[in-house]
Amino acid sequence: SHIVVLTHALTPPAAGSSYQCWIERGGQRTVIGRMEFSGDLAYWAGSVDTWAPRDLSGLPFGVSLVSTTGVPAPPVLVGRL
Repeated sequence: SHIVVLTHALTPPAAGSSYQCWIERGGQRTVIGRMEFSGDLAYWAGSVDTWAPRDLSGLPFGVSLVSTTGVPAPPVLVGRL
């Protein structure tokens, strides 16, 4: 299985920062990748076979900006799969 996330709601991060994508299970976030940019389109795509439970329905998915210090900021995008 694969997931693709596309958005125009983000602006490219400052040098040294990145947007990390994560899912949440049991109150714990698992980073699954980072957003890339093509012009003003931010995207992430990946296989869920290695980290996803059989049923992804309803799991929180989010994107947080992570600074050069590695400390994530509050989520900038949140939704449910």
